[in-house]
Amino acid sequence: MDRDQRLIAFCQQAVRIPSPSGQEREVAQLMKRKMEEYGFDEVLIDRHGSVLGRMRGCRPGKTILLDGHIDNVDCLLYTSPSPRD
Repeated sequence: MDRDQRLIAFCQQAVRIPSPSGQEREVAQLMKRKMEEYGFDEVLIDRHGSVLGRMRGCRPGKTILLDGHIDNVDCLLYTSPSPRD
């Protein structure tokens, strides 16, 4: 499986986990494990359930911050095929 296929499989795995607001624990644990597999220097889940990770660079330069949401809401309109399939 190439990198793109692995990324797609991971995203499919993540969206299959029910994670409405306030109930993201299972998907947060998945994200934490994946970040650890990718070699993040530090990974933790804070008291609010947010997953925080740090990769230290080996060269001077700018810092990059990525931010996203792991909670989901059910769609009122369904697509075919479903992103959960």
